[in-house]
Amino acid sequence: LFQRLVDKTKVMCLKWIPGSENLFLVAHESGNMFVYNKEHPPGMGPPQYALMKQGPGYSIHSGKSKTTRNPVCKWTIGEGSINEFSFSPDCKHIATANQDGFLRVFDFDLQTLCGVMKSYFGGLTCVCWSPDGKYIVTGGEDDLVTVWSFLERRVIARGVGHQSWVQVVAFDPYTTSVSAGGRVDDSDEDEIEQNGVAPSHGNTSVTQDDKNMTCYRFGSVGQDTNLMLWDLGDDVLKPQRPRGRSMRTATLSNSHVPTTNFLSNGPVSHEVNHSGSGNAVAPMSFDTPKSLTQVHSLSKSVEHLVNIGNVTPGTVLCPRMDEVSILEPLVAKKVANERLTALSFREDCIVMACHEGFIRTWARPGCATNRDCGLSKDDSDDDDDTDNLPNSSYSLA
Repeated sequence: LFQRLVDKTKVMCLKWIPGSENLFLVAHESGNMFVYNKEHPPGMGPPQYALMKQGPGYSIHSGKSKTTRNPVCKWTIGEGSINEFSFSPDCKHIATANQDGFLRVFDFDLQTLCGVMKSYFGGLTCVCWSPDGKYIVTGGEDDLVTVWSFLERRVIARGVGHQSWVQVVAFDPYTTSVSAGGRVDDSDEDEIEQNGVAPSHGNTSVTQDDKNMTCYRFGSVGQDTNLMLWDLGDDVLKPQRPRGRSMRTATLSNSHVPTTNFLSNGPVSHEVNHSGSGNAVAPMSFDTPKSLTQVHSLSKSVEHLVNIGNVTPGTVLCPRMDEVSILEPLVAKKVANERLTALSFREDCIVMACHEGFIRTWARPGCATNRDCGLSKDDSDDDDDTDNLPNSSYSLA
C-alpha cells in the first residue's frame, strides 16, 4: 500500500547504495528512481517534492515534508522505464539503461550527468561496469551488446551475434586481466588537468607494459536462449594510431571539477566506501585511475544533441556500425528452452536463470562437475543440444 502512494508502476530494479547500511535505490517503469532509508518511517499520504536539480533529460527532487519520511528523494530520468541501473566499482557513479534507448552516467553524489550514449535502435535493457570502472557494457532491443568507454566518453565497440533482445550483460572478473599498461600514466593526467579531456590510448611507441595484454571477458544472455562470451582486448582498446586528439574532444567538457571532496547538495549524501562494498570481489586487484573521477560535466555539444533529439546513427552519441569495432562472440551456445533472465559469474561456475523458473549452474574448466549439483531440473532428458560448451571455454555441470 505504501509503494502505491509513491509510484504505482512496476519496480524494475532495486539495489542497496554501496557504502551505506541504510540507503537503497528503487527504479520504476515510470522512469522514476527513489532513494529510501530503511530507518525512516513511511508517510501517511502521497509524498510531496521540491525541485533540487535538473539537466538534459533528468531532474532530481528532494522530499518536501518537514518531518522525516520516505522516500528521501526522487530522480526522474528520460522517457519510459528505467530498466536497470548499476553502480561503478568506486561507488561514485551510476549508469542507467532506459527504455528510451539512452545510457546515462551520473556522478551520484554531485548529481550531475557526465556521460550519454544512445542505442542503435530500441530500448536498453541491461547495463554493467567493468571491474576497474573503465568500461560500461549495455544490451537491448537492437540485439547488440555495446561497449562504452568511461574515459573517452564514446562507444568503442559493438558485439554482434544475438538473434533477439539482450536481457543481461555481466563482466567475468575471474578471467579478466588488466596489465599495468592499461592504467592512465602521469602524462595522461597532465593532459586531463590542462584540457579536461581523456587522452588517447593509441601510442605508437611500445613499452614493456604495453606488451602485457589487457583483456576483459564479459558475457550476455538474451531472449534467443543463447549464452555468449565476449573478449575485449588490446586490438580494440589500444589500436595503434598516432597520439593526438580524437572525436572525444567533441564529447568532453573543456573544464573539469577540482578534486576537492564534495558532498551531495541533497539529502542523499552518504559516506562512500571505496572498498567497493556490495560489488563482486575479484581475485585480482583493479586500480581505478584518478582521472576516472576528474571530468564531471557534460559537454555543451553532447547536451545540445540530447536537447534537440539528434541521436540518429552517425552522431557522436550513436556512431554507425562501420565507425566502431565489431566484436564476434568467443562462445555462442544455446543453454535453455525459454528466454534467459539472469547471468552471474562465480569463481568455479556460471549461474543462469530462465523464464521457465529454472536455475542452472555451469562448471568452469577443471572444476569438479556434478550433473545435478545446484540444478532445479535434471537436463538428462533434454532434446536440445545444450549438454556441453566447447572445451576451450566452459563445460556444463
